[in-house]
Amino acid sequence: MSGPPRLEFSGAVYHVIARGNEQCEVFRDDSDRELYLRRLAHYQSRFRFRLYAYCLMANHVHLALEAGPVSLSRVVLALHGSYAQAFNQRHQRVGHLFQGRYKALLVPKTSYLLALVRYIHENPVKAGIVCEPRLYRWSSDRFYRGERAPDWLDTRGLLELLGADPARAARRYREFMCQLSEA
Repeated sequence: MSGPPRLEFSGAVYHVIARGNEQCEVFRDDSDRELYLRRLAHYQSRFRFRLYAYCLMANHVHLALEAGPVSLSRVVLALHGSYAQAFNQRHQRVGHLFQGRYKALLVPKTSYLLALVRYIHENPVKAGIVCEPRLYRWSSDRFYRGERAPDWLDTRGLLELLGADPARAARRYREFMCQLSEA
């Protein structure tokens, strides 16, 4: 039985969470993670959504994205379907990779977006993988700290919430991330 229809519209910001089927890993190694990011870049270009943040954990994925002209469900189906096919082929397995229906939480595009990005980037810290978000290679955190972001990741949209000057906004982002660590 399917769930209720999602509220989807262009310009809406979502926190997308997809978990591995039976809590299994969706990324076994760095090659899997690189493949997922290539698929993400491909579909961002094809479907023209704005991606604000991501974090690839072993058995789940977090994305903060703003829907474009193509529905969120079509974006996630294409992304996760193509990734699952490649994953299954690479690891000589069959069956579902992702657990049922992904979660898509509608997020106001204001200070809540900033809080969402912090939540996504703090995932590896909360899981005990690293002691600081900047140390986790498989999230978008480092691109907010000054490393040049790939074209498919929209850091400017979020940093503009922290100030007009990019260097000052990146500093404010770092300060914002430290507030949680110190709390």
